[in-house]
Amino acid sequence: MSTTAPAGAAAPASKSEQAYAILKDRITGGSLVPGYRLVLSSIADDLGFSVVPVREALRRLEAEGLVTFERNVGATVAGVDATLYLHTMQTLSVIEGAATAPAAPLVTAEDLARARQLNRELRACLDNFEPARFSRINNEFHAVLYGHCPNPHILDLVHRGWNRLAAMRASSF
Repeated sequence: MSTTAPAGAAAPASKSEQAYAILKDRITGGSLVPGYRLVLSSIADDLGFSVVPVREALRRLEAEGLVTFERNVGATVAGVDATLYLHTMQTLSVIEGAATAPAAPLVTAEDLARARQLNRELRACLDNFEPARFSRINNEFHAVLYGHCPNPHILDLVHRGWNRLAAMRASSF
């Protein structure tokens, strides 16, 4: 009897991957705020995992700028740093442009209609400004334009930039 998954079936996510996804969602969603101390044992207990996959997840989040490690303190949710925000925006403008260029020939009429609709929603959102909603719609608008990029590495860089911004914006809103 084979223990491998059938062809086309997705392998279950590792515990490290699960911990990463949960913690990233909590940080970008704002339930874990900047400065919040991320205690390995407490998180592991909460998730029902050992500390090893949680540590791996935190290191991955650190690489993305969502978590910082401080000597004698441990891991904390990264705070808003105006310089980091500026650098992230500058980098994102370059990388997103690099993603949009090869995606442009693949953008459909439906994509353009969706982008126009989202742009109208953004304008309307300014009348009764809701920062979190505006950010969500803005992210979706941009994703429509670069979403067909055939280069997964460029898309990964774009997503990392947006995730970093989401965490910073969630804490400032």
